Amino acid sequence: MRGDYNVEFWLSILGIIIILTTAVLFLPLANKLNFPYTVLLALVGVVLGFIIDFNDGALVSGLLHDPLRALGGLDLTSEIVFFLFLPALVFESALSIDVRRLMDDVVSIVFLAVIGLLISTFVIGFSLNYISGVDIIVCLLLGCIVSATDPVAVVALFKELAAPKRLTILVEGESLFNDATAIVLFSILLSMVVASGGDNSHASGEVSLLSGIWEFVRVFAGGIIVGYIVGRAFTSVIGILRNLTLVCITLSISLAYISFIVAEHYLHVSGVMAVVTAGLIMGSVGRTIIPPDGFHALHESWHQIGFWANSIIFVLVGLAVPELLAAANTSYFFWLGIVLIVALVSRVAVIFGLVPLLGRFGLGARVSKSFRAVMVWGGLRGAVSLALALAVFENTSLPSEVRELVAVLVTGFVMFTLFVQATTIRPLMGWLGLNQLAPSDVTIRDRAMAQTMLDVSKNVSRTFNEYEVQPTFADSLLSTYNERAEHAKNAAAVGSEQLTDENWLQVAIASQVSQEKKHYYGQFGDAFISATVLSELQVMIDDMSDSLKSGGLDGFRKVASDALDFGAAFRFAMYLQRKLGWTKGLSRALRTRFETLSAMRLAVKAQLASDSDALVAMVGQSVANKAKSLSENRLRAIETSLSSIRLQYPEYSKDVQERSLRRVALRLEGRDYDALLKRGLISEDVKKSLNEQVRESSLAFGKEPELDLGLEPSSLVKKVAFLADLPGEKLVSIVKLLKPVLTMPGEKIISKGDIGNTMYFVSSGSVEVETSSEPVQLGTGEFFGEIALLDKRPRVADVTSLGFCQLLSLHRNDFIKFLDANPAVKTRVETAVAERLENI
Repeated sequence: MRGDYNVEFWLSILGIIIILTTAVLFLPLANKLNFPYTVLLALVGVVLGFIIDFNDGALVSGLLHDPLRALGGLDLTSEIVFFLFLPALVFESALSIDVRRLMDDVVSIVFLAVIGLLISTFVIGFSLNYISGVDIIVCLLLGCIVSATDPVAVVALFKELAAPKRLTILVEGESLFNDATAIVLFSILLSMVVASGGDNSHASGEVSLLSGIWEFVRVFAGGIIVGYIVGRAFTSVIGILRNLTLVCITLSISLAYISFIVAEHYLHVSGVMAVVTAGLIMGSVGRTIIPPDGFHALHESWHQIGFWANSIIFVLVGLAVPELLAAANTSYFFWLGIVLIVALVSRVAVIFGLVPLLGRFGLGARVSKSFRAVMVWGGLRGAVSLALALAVFENTSLPSEVRELVAVLVTGFVMFTLFVQATTIRPLMGWLGLNQLAPSDVTIRDRAMAQTMLDVSKNVSRTFNEYEVQPTFADSLLSTYNERAEHAKNAAAVGSEQLTDENWLQVAIASQVSQEKKHYYGQFGDAFISATVLSELQVMIDDMSDSLKSGGLDGFRKVASDALDFGAAFRFAMYLQRKLGWTKGLSRALRTRFETLSAMRLAVKAQLASDSDALVAMVGQSVANKAKSLSENRLRAIETSLSSIRLQYPEYSKDVQERSLRRVALRLEGRDYDALLKRGLISEDVKKSLNEQVRESSLAFGKEPELDLGLEPSSLVKKVAFLADLPGEKLVSIVKLLKPVLTMPGEKIISKGDIGNTMYFVSSGSVEVETSSEPVQLGTGEFFGEIALLDKRPRVADVTSLGFCQLLSLHRNDFIKFLDANPAVKTRVETAVAERLENI
């Protein structure tokens, strides 16, 4: 790069300060013009770069002498991008991603990132090889470099337009994994090019392919493992120091760079995947261990770091453009045009081919054609592509023609995506109608405007009287507001005629969902719920909003129903308990479910109790009543699900409620002390002393109450009367044979017609047996499933758990031996079997 400048250290600092100052000054301009600010900075960098190169070292004199000299001396190298900027940019992106959301679509994200990038790489590589005759590995290397996408602009627009949350996560997740995939593949291809000196005509394709696949898996997976280990280690330390906000922020910065350096430099695995994994762990675990205010400060700090990194790197990219394009000629520009066309076609094939396919099989979000078009055009290239191109350009072991080819084509490609695609994304979205309000939203806007204009008119009239404003001016202003109110009212009336009751009901439900979301944030602020539960509730609310827009009332009802169902994580924890006897995961899952349902109950009750006048004014009394009825039905379903846990674990329920109330009381106490300080009624020293008392009180709580599942066979057997009455030695022997089982509400324990090899004793709870006449309920101390074991016949009835039930299961072989050894028990069981067979 511009190594001829002998730049003193203070000039380097000056150059960085100039870039940051430029970024800050140009940000308001970019916002005013609706222009991507990073693109504007890159444009400024290009202009400055040509000015510096035009002067050829003899920089202009006067006030611009030192600033231009400082900027000209800032070298952008691949190592600077990789080891300084990339960890910051990747960590900041990963920190903001909801891990639970990411895991819901991880299959489609990885599929798009890996398969999509490979498709793009090979299509571009073989096309360039065909038209240029350049070595195929070099062409694949270039195809790999220009396939790494940067979704910053399109994600920002998706958030602005309230695009479905799953779509935004899909784009962000694809980019993170896409960058890592590109870097890993780049390293493999670059080593092949270096080893062959740019001529791979005699290389062994089979050996290269097999070794390349293994190297790809090793580097990619190795980066994930390193990031997980380092991330867990750092979050453990942060958990101990969680109340020291500045320490937590500093450790998070160390985490980003240490995970990258350990992976990339020492272990030679993917540094990007290490940082992605570490960032995801920090974002998920950090929310649960760092106080809300502290994590908010950490998140804001990383937002600032991301702004600095983006600002500096895009200006440096612009400054480097003249040198990278120095070897450009007509052939290169012709090839660049072909590469741009082929890359766009391959992107269309991936987005319009793979995305609908993944959605059809339930592996990813269903994305409309309009949003897919934006995903295609929004596939910009940025820092990663330039860094990889610089790595080739700086590599003196490569032939000069290879270095120039990659530098010119990649730089031209990146500039095209920044200056053409990025600047036309917003017009494209307008042309596709994505930035237009729905008819219901337009009517709501007009109704809200009409009501607001009337309220403003009343308040202004009162203010005029108080300040004795001249009547002429007052009448003129009031007339303007009244006219605007009348115009909005007429427009709303016209729009209302075009909307059905179902449309208005969707509007009402959307308003209620929005209120419910605010209640959850309020509960989190009052320390009533944890960050983990808040994250789950956010996902639920986002799914409700998205489903209401795409699937209407049926979509909303399905999400509301699914929210009360037992998810995959809960069922997996249940599976581990039954197969391996592990209860810790199931206990944690039940605690989370209890906290989540409690929060949902409070939020829906608060939403129902809130003032409905505004909603009635917006949608009408009839529609508001229907919306209220839906919320009441939700509340009953939530209370039913919650009561099943309360009935089974009353002591735990009581402990959690008491602890939550004490925690809320302490939070309110602290807020009152803050209010007293603001009013000047207490000094800072007094407030500090009071806050210390609050902190000591909070520490006295100790750990969160544990949920004892009560699945110890020795305890459960005591609740089964005829087993508990057994002599001590026989009781000990039967306990060894029994296996504890916890069943979920509505779970079918036994299905009619199945071959049975297990019977069950009800230690706690109740089950329902479906008979030919009417259902029969069995409670604590009773048993079922014995008929199939005694008569060796298929199951004769369905048995369903009515709530959370604690059961003891006994296998057929152990059951027969147990009955032979206990004649009294055998007689009782055989009598029960005879009675039950008569009733079936």
